[in-house]
Amino acid sequence: MFCYDGDTCYVTINNEKTKLRLLALDTPEISKPKCTKERILAIKARDFLNDLILDANQIKFITEYKKDFFGRTLAFIIIDGINTSELLVRNNLGVVYKKGHKKDWCN
Repeated sequence: MFCYDGDTCYVTINNEKTKLRLLALDTPEISKPKCTKERILAIKARDFLNDLILDANQIKFITEYKKDFFGRTLAFIIIDGINTSELLVRNNLGVVYKKGHKKDWCN
């Protein structure tokens, strides 16, 4: 498992690569940042999440296997009993996702 950015990860399930979108979370964009500050924050969020994964004793997924607009499976990732979406928000690396509202990471 690895994460492309703070809210999109790749896992292999039954020998099939699956793209996950973390629920209740919005993080800065790596692929199309609006400014340098957003890109720097996006890399911090991604690295924070990937470090958690590397150091994990246990990783669980909570999902109903619903997909988003981009075909990503919506899920919570729980690492060593901690909801990673909540942890990223607490560490100022993401915000709670609100449909139709995109945070401006450049201000």
